[in-house]
Amino acid sequence: GTSFRLTSTNASFAPVPEDIYVRDASAQWALLPAPAANQYFIISLKDGRRLCNSGGVPTLAAFGTTNSSCQWWMNGPDSKGYYYIDNVSASQSIKATGTAPAISFGMINDPAPSAATQWRLIKPYQPVTIVTPLPPAVTIVYTSQTAALTWSGNGSFYNVYRSTSSGGDYTRIATNVAGTNYMDATLQNGTAYHYVVTSLNILGDESADSVQVTAYPASTAPVAMGVQTIYSGAQYGFQVSWPGDHIGWRLLMNTNGVSSPNWVPVPNSITTNQVWIPFDYGQNVFFELVYP
Repeated sequence: GTSFRLTSTNASFAPVPEDIYVRDASAQWALLPAPAANQYFIISLKDGRRLCNSGGVPTLAAFGTTNSSCQWWMNGPDSKGYYYIDNVSASQSIKATGTAPAISFGMINDPAPSAATQWRLIKPYQPVTIVTPLPPAVTIVYTSQTAALTWSGNGSFYNVYRSTSSGGDYTRIATNVAGTNYMDATLQNGTAYHYVVTSLNILGDESADSVQVTAYPASTAPVAMGVQTIYSGAQYGFQVSWPGDHIGWRLLMNTNGVSSPNWVPVPNSITTNQVWIPFDYGQNVFFELVYP
């Protein structure tokens, strides 16, 4: 004799009963196939949390949760179109007790067919739009042992991947990030780290990789360069070197004097700690090492 809607609200760790006229995202759910045959994950389209059975209490688990307590068998429909929502792993069904609006949810051992365990699935009159996730646009800032990534995108959540080889293979280092930034503070100075980020929509569909961004974390302590004349390839040149934990610094070169603004980056110097530069006799060459 009492009808209400199962909803998800950000203020509650458990589903909340609402009036049957509530029709926004909080009252809309998606069924996604679970690994077990004929079972589903029941996902809130408001925040992506998943309906689960926590020791006999219906709760809302974090986006992406996949254990058996969050897998449901939609038992039905019966002759009147109702379903029993069964957690097979615990042999229990979702049960509602009380009179609206004072409704509470629990689990009851199977079999327990009654009005308190009957549910109907209704197509939303104003359905939530499920976006196709697109690769986010990522920027990166780095310093000693740390890289900070920020991005913009259309995802509900994001995954962050990292590799020490440009182009992969990438390892996922952050899963289901709810914001649009990530700080990686586990880096080794002198090593290049390459990152991509993906977007996930509310159902967990994942986009393609973003454009790769790279960090060159390095010690920020002042350092002295070593410079010596080296004969190589039938030509003399300068061999300029600096410590390995300062890989990521850029070597600049100037032939017009230290006070001249015409400092030119030496190509690819950010990825090494040693470069050889050919020189012409009778020409002064000045070097400067800067970071980043």
